[in-house]
Amino acid sequence: MLPHTDKPQGRAEVARQLTAEKEISQFEIGKGVITKWVQTFSRNHLLDACYMSFVGLSVLQWQADLAERKRNQQSAGQVISGRKASRFVGSAR
Repeated sequence: MLPHTDKPQGRAEVARQLTAEKEISQFEIGKGVITKWVQTFSRNHLLDACYMSFVGLSVLQWQADLAERKRNQQSAGQVISGRKASRFVGSAR
């Protein structure tokens, strides 16, 4: 996932940014166990950018799935049957 570079400190920076937060579970009176994300490195721009990219991809996939379901429903609705089709069935003879 890390890009190739001649500067190892650049790769280390990317790795630190991608791991810039950690999950902590903490008990609070009246609330129970609460999950918090604590920042462990001051710069986490790449972490945020990667996360938002995954969110955007999942939204686009959801919209594509929804559009496909609508197309399938519309194509299934174009089948001629029932009382309205009787005039077409009779004229085919």
